[in-house]
Amino acid sequence: MVNGNYVVVVSPAFKAARTLRQTLASVPHDIVDQFVLVDDCSPDDTVAVAAVAFGFEIGEISCPTRYFPEASSINFSRSVQYGFGVLATAIAYRLHCWG
Repeated sequence: MVNGNYVVVVSPAFKAARTLRQTLASVPHDIVDQFVLVDDCSPDDTVAVAAVAFGFEIGEISCPTRYFPEASSINFSRSVQYGFGVLATAIAYRLHCWG
């Protein structure tokens, strides 16, 4: 808080899993009351790193979109692969936090 004002830092993120720790370390936590990380569908584990390593709460704001089969590259095997990648990252960061 600065001069009685609530201070919020909003940071955009895309493929920031590797740089997130350094970014958060540069934030002056003595005056910042809230840090909002805005991730735009990063293909890496930015959101998982923020949640597991830093205890961020996760929220989602949906964008109305119409999907049709010809435009989608998502399938079951890619979804499973992504899910295992998220789990692996979450486990790695939890182990890192435990020392």
